[in-house]
Amino acid sequence: MDNRKNKKSAIIIFTAVFVVIVILMFVSRLRSNFEYELTGPPSGVAKLYTIGDHLVAISKTNEFYLWDWNNLEAKPQKGSIRAKKLLCLDDKRILQIPSGSPGTAIVSNLAGDEVYKSLSLGYNKQCSYMEISGNGRFVVFAMTARAAAANSGALHQLELQLLDTDSYELSYVTKIDLDDATIEVGNVAVSNDGRFIALVGHKNDAGWVALADVSQKQLLWQRVIEQPVELAEIVFSPNGKVVYTGGKGRDVYALETTDGNILRKLEMDKHELPNKKQHVCCIDVTANGSIVAAGTSPANLVYIWDAKTGNRISIISNVCPKVLAGPTILNGLAFSPNSAFFATSDMMASKKIRVWRIPK
Repeated sequence: MDNRKNKKSAIIIFTAVFVVIVILMFVSRLRSNFEYELTGPPSGVAKLYTIGDHLVAISKTNEFYLWDWNNLEAKPQKGSIRAKKLLCLDDKRILQIPSGSPGTAIVSNLAGDEVYKSLSLGYNKQCSYMEISGNGRFVVFAMTARAAAANSGALHQLELQLLDTDSYELSYVTKIDLDDATIEVGNVAVSNDGRFIALVGHKNDAGWVALADVSQKQLLWQRVIEQPVELAEIVFSPNGKVVYTGGKGRDVYALETTDGNILRKLEMDKHELPNKKQHVCCIDVTANGSIVAAGTSPANLVYIWDAKTGNRISIISNVCPKVLAGPTILNGLAFSPNSAFFATSDMMASKKIRVWRIPK
C-alpha cells in the first residue's frame, strides 16, 4: 500500500515539475521574444539579408541558404558557388564575380549552370564591394583601379556602377579619387529606387560618409563625423530619404540624403570588454520604415528604435548565446517582409541563425 502511494506521489511530483518547466520555458520565450533557430552554412554567416519573401544567408566561402519567411520550418534552398563575390538576387537567381574573371559579373540560376547575363565591369578592375538594395531591384559595384595622376605617379580610384536586376542594364555612375592618406572606403549601399549610392569609411582620423546621385553621375555631398573615427555599416530607409550609418563606437547616425544633415543620433549604452572596443556591427530598417535596429559587438546586443522619433523601443540580449563551441560574434541583422520579425547571425562556424519577434 505504501509503495503504491509513494509511486503515485512520485508521478504527481514529476508531472508538476514538468509542467513548471514547460511554463517557465514558455514565459522565458515570451520575455526574450525568441521564435526560431535556423541552421545556416557550416562555415558561418558572412552576410544576412532579406530579398522579397526570403531570408538569405551567405558564408565567407560562398555557400548560400534561402528560407521562406512565411515558412521558416521548411528546408531552405541551398547552393555553393566558387566565386570572388556572391549575391542572391531572389529565390531563382544569383549574381557572382567569378574568381578567375574579376572584371565580369554573371547572373545565373542558383546552380550556376544556366547563365542569364554576363556583364563586363571593365578591364583591369577589381570589385571591392557588391551590395544589393533592400528591395532587390538594384546592385551597386564599387570597382577599384589605378589611374595615372598628373604629378604623383599613380592614384587609387573607386568607380561606381549600377545594375538594374530587372532589365540587366549596367550604367556607369561616377569615379572617386582616393588619396591613400586621406580617404578609405569601408562599405557602400544603394537606395530602393536606384537614385542614390552611399559610401562610408574614414577620412584621416574621422568617420566619412558620402552620397552619389545616379542620374547626375556625381557626388552630391561628403560629410566628416568626428566620432566615430571610422564608419563601416550603412543602409537606406525604404523611401530613400534617410541613410543610417555606424561603425567604431556606440552611435548610429541618421542623415538626410538631400544634404547630409544629421537628423538624429541613436545611442547605445556603453559595452566594452578588455581589449575589445565597442562597434556597430550591423544595421537594418523594417520594410515599412517604422523601426531601425542595430547590433553592437562585442556585447552581442540588438538595439531597436522608433525611426520617426528616435526613441529606444527595446534591447534584445542573448542574441548569440554562449556555447561550448567557442566565441560568438554578432554580424548580421535582417527584418522580415511584414516588419514583425528579425533574424540575427553569427560569423562563427556552427552557430545558429536566430529569429525574434519585434517587441511592441
